[in-house]
Amino acid sequence: MNYNFEMASLPILTVLEQCQVSPPPATVDGRSLPLTFFDILFLHPIFNTPAHQVFFYDFQLITKAHFIQTILPNLNHSLSLTLQHFFPFAGKLVVFPTLTKKPEIRYVDGDSVPVTFAECSLDFDDLTGNHPRGCEKFYHLIPLHLGESVKVFDHVKIPLLSIQVTLFPNRGISIGLTNRDGFRTFFKRWHHLTIKNIYKKNFEKSLLFQNIYGGTRQIDTMASNLTVARATVCPSLAPSMLTNHHILGDARTRFCFLKAWTSIARSGTDESFLANGTLPVYDRLVNYPKLDESYLKFANVETVNHEEYRPKTLSRPTDKVRATFVLTRTTINRLKKQVSTDLPTLAYVSSFTVACGYIWSCIAGSRNDERELLTFAVDCRARLDPPIPAAYFGNCVRGCRMMEKASLLTGKEGFMAAVKLIGENLHKMLTDKDGIVKDVDQLFGDLFANGMPTTVVAVAGTPKVELYDLDFGWGKPRKHELISIDFSNSISLSSCKESNEDLEIGVVLSAIEMEAFIRMFHDGLEAYL
Repeated sequence: MNYNFEMASLPILTVLEQCQVSPPPATVDGRSLPLTFFDILFLHPIFNTPAHQVFFYDFQLITKAHFIQTILPNLNHSLSLTLQHFFPFAGKLVVFPTLTKKPEIRYVDGDSVPVTFAECSLDFDDLTGNHPRGCEKFYHLIPLHLGESVKVFDHVKIPLLSIQVTLFPNRGISIGLTNRDGFRTFFKRWHHLTIKNIYKKNFEKSLLFQNIYGGTRQIDTMASNLTVARATVCPSLAPSMLTNHHILGDARTRFCFLKAWTSIARSGTDESFLANGTLPVYDRLVNYPKLDESYLKFANVETVNHEEYRPKTLSRPTDKVRATFVLTRTTINRLKKQVSTDLPTLAYVSSFTVACGYIWSCIAGSRNDERELLTFAVDCRARLDPPIPAAYFGNCVRGCRMMEKASLLTGKEGFMAAVKLIGENLHKMLTDKDGIVKDVDQLFGDLFANGMPTTVVAVAGTPKVELYDLDFGWGKPRKHELISIDFSNSISLSSCKESNEDLEIGVVLSAIEMEAFIRMFHDGLEAYL
């Protein structure tokens, strides 16, 4: 099957095979996993857009025949074995139209993950570079859809995962992954509120659980697929792409799944994974019934329409470009030293706060915004009382947010202001005497007291999960790209392939803004160091 896209500059993607992969027969009984308030938050449309990521692997001299005869069956077999230990990835999100019955992830015998194997003629070396590249190129390599939700008697079922594996003949392979993320919708809603002059006291009231295309309708129950996978083959490298719903879990949960899959793919069995890996913890250790009820009301699940409850899609054409920037350990340490000199009383200074502060300052200088909001997720597993295991399956993150006038974030003084804001807000969050757990009406605090932002800069990813260690048997990834930051022109953050001590930052901007950003990024380092 060939897909011809409208833009002449984009080549044809050839679909070689489409599969449905399930756990091995009789290995997983019907199971369900109730959602906690950490998960339920992502039912709200402002947090309900897809997250896409793609891994590129060098695979010199790989042929289509080898890809189809060897790579394809191995990936399907290893994915099947992995799903028996991570059953929610093959399941469906089940939503009921009543607050008396909590949503859940449900697996029944026969549930599966859609996997697409394809061939692409795009330039593999161009895609895996750090230089600015058109965002549209990457949309061929990801599952753009998670699948349709289905109404079944008293509930709706929603798909959660999709995978695409793409071959680049004689170059490599890519593997693609997608899940929902809500920053783009959140920004659009904020912009609407700014125009309407609606501020904090009316903000929550205005966040109706509308479907992402607008409008609300009553349903009985809703269920959706959680994961979609797509594989694309290139002549020398193999990229992998995965699409999943954020309800499935946070970055740590997704990494544990991918780590298990790559381990099983390398060995051909799950024996090594079971001996050395960490099985997911499905016990619902996050038990706050009143918060669950409060977040369900916030999500307003009673109004969800299964026909319209589907992920947002990345659209063409776009003038957006993406580029990758690296901050080495040496550079980070010099920036931290500069911060400690200029801000000696700042309680919290880390590689993360310094890197985010520097990138935020450069973004503010590259765009003509009035007020910018920065947001990122903080893992709460070790910060709950009592702490829960690192292998806990699901979402266990809380957002940390701060806002400032863009004019105060530029230049060296702006960099210091950004680091100070991040450090102070993160320190306040981590030392809050009332704990990390907050009711829905405390999510935003007094954030909007002085007005609404014109732009949201969302930091996606974390350097604490070592994505470049994910080896399917072809070696470590050559490159990882978080495609979902295209929705909001945001940034991704991860450790580097060459060294886990270095940080790799992905940035998406318009072509004009990217030119200004690159200049500020390099000029700033020369001036500050």
